[in-house]
Amino acid sequence: MDAALAVLRTVRLSGGIFLDAEFSAPWCVTSRVTPEDCRPFTPIEPKSIIAYHYVSAGRLVLRVGQQSPVPVHAGQIVVLPRNDAHTIGSALD
Repeated sequence: MDAALAVLRTVRLSGGIFLDAEFSAPWCVTSRVTPEDCRPFTPIEPKSIIAYHYVSAGRLVLRVGQQSPVPVHAGQIVVLPRNDAHTIGSALD
């Protein structure tokens, strides 16, 4: 976690929009936040967006584009610095 905090300290973020969600299996979400999604929450359209997911309990499976799925467990954070389209879920089918 110290390494992740060090990286986040060097990035100059200008704002944030957070979604706190609790899911029960089975679930699956395809996501990519767009500047239009941010419009209701901020007066300035973001130039770039960094997506991330923090798993506080349980686990999920993450797939970015056509890459192989990756398991993510409680206490882990996944950062998508280019805000790539991705799918997360208890299973991806």
